[in-house]
Amino acid sequence: MVGGVGRLRVVRGRYFPGRVVLLFVCESPPSVSRFFYFRNSVLYFATFCAFSRVFGVGEPEFLDFFAGMGCYVYDLFEEPGKRVDEVSGEELFLARERLAGFLRRERPRLVVVTPKRIVEKVDVRALARVEGYRVLPFPRGRFFTWYMDGLVEFLEMYKSVLKQVE
Repeated sequence: MVGGVGRLRVVRGRYFPGRVVLLFVCESPPSVSRFFYFRNSVLYFATFCAFSRVFGVGEPEFLDFFAGMGCYVYDLFEEPGKRVDEVSGEELFLARERLAGFLRRERPRLVVVTPKRIVEKVDVRALARVEGYRVLPFPRGRFFTWYMDGLVEFLEMYKSVLKQVE
């Protein structure tokens, strides 16, 4: 039985798309029990709501649909709860290098970054040469609607890019 971070890695791997088209760059999973790919985090619910509004996808099939569209959630840090503004310079450097390698390998066409504080420490836009790029607030509290509306707008704008994967 795999536990902790290993369990997160296994579940995340289950939904890795054949081709990453839209990459969500985030900080870290909130905990070993709350996680986007466990369908129980605020990021999951806000993202599902946006995709449901744009594509009409239902909740039971959302993660398969998300991966099938070429979407993937990438965390800068595997350790739950880590924040970009609370790590050492070395940890930040390693996270940036790991992200740069991932971007070179996968070459996503679109990138969404949340929370906004990531871009203060990691210049994701410079690392990712993409067609579409959006920075959104983390969908907590009053920012839930801001995140969801911003993501809906972004998805509508790049719907044709995502439809090419289907």
